[in-house]
Amino acid sequence: MSQIEKVIFETNYLGTPINIAADLKIVDDNAPTVLGIHGLGLTKEDLDPFKRHQSFDDMNVVLIDLPGHGESTRDVPRQVYWLNNLAGVVYQMISQLNQPNLHLFGHSFGASLTVKIGKLIMENKDQSLKSISFAEPNLVNDDSQPFSKIITSIGREHINPYVLKGVLHPIFYGPSNSSAERAYFEDIRDVTNPNTFAKMYYECCRTLVEWSSGDKLLKTVIDLHQKGLHTSYMYGGKSTIPIMQQEEYSNHVTEWFDKIVKFPNAGHFLPSEAPQLYEELPKFISEIS
Repeated sequence: MSQIEKVIFETNYLGTPINIAADLKIVDDNAPTVLGIHGLGLTKEDLDPFKRHQSFDDMNVVLIDLPGHGESTRDVPRQVYWLNNLAGVVYQMISQLNQPNLHLFGHSFGASLTVKIGKLIMENKDQSLKSISFAEPNLVNDDSQPFSKIITSIGREHINPYVLKGVLHPIFYGPSNSSAERAYFEDIRDVTNPNTFAKMYYECCRTLVEWSSGDKLLKTVIDLHQKGLHTSYMYGGKSTIPIMQQEEYSNHVTEWFDKIVKFPNAGHFLPSEAPQLYEELPKFISEIS
């Protein structure tokens, strides 16, 4: 198995130097490169099986921490967290990768972000993007429930770790919740710098509500797919997010995505709840190559 290399990509966006921490596994410059983007409040470590699973042995893997997360720059201006700007930061990092066979994977908020990254790449035509795989994405208005709208309604000036705890506790720490959901709550509660984290969390929730409303993100996905970009949609059978559960979309999803995968026993946290994901994604990439 190829060695995992820890790398810092230096970017500068909105006049702010931003370091993006990444784990790289490069087997061949011409092999498919999977760039994994975690969800809100998570880190690249939550996608760790991408580096270890045998199904990715013949693929390059790049896992990053978004600004405000993990080992990347933690305290940045609030505007950096807006979806268009976050996409711009990651796009700068991708330009440094220079991989000719790129495939994006995003989970939850990270999946929504890949929509904007994909749009930037397709518009600039300076990178070779082959596909985007969305795991539990927030693409339409109802997808941003339950907590993004709640967090936004509280107001940025009132967000603090105690408010976050009060909002997230009933969502992620009920008796019927999975171990992944419980672990997520514990990570939120025990953040090192609560004030910096609260700023990031609020701004990301606000931009997600803005861009998922009016189906703006979904319309972008449809446009990218019509222009030839391959797409897949992965969701948990126990999740409340998938557009497959909403009749106005469910009759059309096969027109918008090349492949749809349901993991019956998983909830929202697919990277930890659905080990089959690490077989289905490489299979999809092989099918379109």
